[in-house]
This record gives sequence, structure tokens and C-alpha cells, in this order.
Amino acid sequence: MEFRHALLTTLAGPLLALADQEGLRHLHILPEADVWPTELARIATLSAPEVPRAEIILTEDADGFKPLADQLGAYFVGQRRAFDLPLSPHGTAFQVKVWRQLL
Repeated sequence: MEFRHALLTTLAGPLLALADQEGLRHLHILPEADVWPTELARIATLSAPEVPRAEIILTEDADGFKPLADQLGAYFVGQRRAFDLPLSPHGTAFQVKVWRQLL
């Protein structure tokens, strides 16, 4: 399984974004930017528990997350209240149901 990722610098601090072919799968708030490699490996493993770690491919793609970075930037300064991004939520049936309601 392949994931794209990027470390985003925002007004809220560093965020680690992870996406699959369908869209954004995970957005993680980091306590500091330098912990991203460890957190990336952990998040990727949690995002695809059915896939052996050796079969997870992680590709850095800062340009691919530009729309997310732009929308987050506008959100954090009060210029945006909704996001227009492809999402790829994965979780239990209950979690996915809750996330869809929150949208």
C-alpha cells in the first residue's frame, strides 16, 4: 500500500498529513516538527493495520498537499469554515458513521 505524506507548517503548529489514492486519510498534530519521521511510521502502520509494515510505501509529496495547506491557512485566520478536499476515512463502521455526520 502506498501513502503520500507531507509535513505542513501552520499557525497551529506542525501537522503531518497522510493520504492514499482516494484522499486525505490522516492529519496529525505534532508536538514539534522534528518528531515527524517517528510519527509518520506509526501513523502509516495504524492507517493500514491489515498491511505488513514492509509493504507500506511512503512517498513525500509536499506539492500534492498544497490545497490542504492553503485551506488550513485560510481556516486558521478565519477566512474559511469548510474544506473541499477528497477524504479517505478508514475506521470501524461506527467511526466512519460519526465522521460522516461531523462533515
